[in-house]
Amino acid sequence: MEHLKSNIDSIFNLADKSNPNFEVIFKVDFDDYETIDYIKTWSNEWENITFIVNSRRKGYNSVVNHAENMLDCAKGRYVWGFPDDITIKTPNWNTILANKLTSDFKIYYPLVNHHRECTPIYPKKWKELLGYLAPHTGIDAYIQRIRELIVTGK
Repeated sequence: MEHLKSNIDSIFNLADKSNPNFEVIFKVDFDDYETIDYIKTWSNEWENITFIVNSRRKGYNSVVNHAENMLDCAKGRYVWGFPDDITIKTPNWNTILANKLTSDFKIYYPLVNHHRECTPIYPKKWKELLGYLAPHTGIDAYIQRIRELIVTGK
């Protein structure tokens, strides 16, 4: 729960509030009572947050299904999927990303804990073009490999 609170605080407290160009979608399992109780205390200050509460299904083996459900709910052009244990540390992160994601189809990797490949930002159109987000639970590795093929041709 502490990771989730820290994550939400970093997302909203460090966002450029004059530029509400982002939405946040969380997937919560039916049996995660602690998180469900926390959601009930969440302020209505932000309109761009959505919680999807549904079945855990097959746990980790269902990660791609959960990510696709969130992707289907997303309204924007780009999606940035990351786990609840990542904390944003860059002020005005949303405006910085908006300035970098100016084309219709770009894959971008922000620096996270000295790594880039773990939390890709990809176009929502990705699923429309391929028919799925990834064929397995390794979404980040799959997107990275596709990006490599596009950039290097190898």
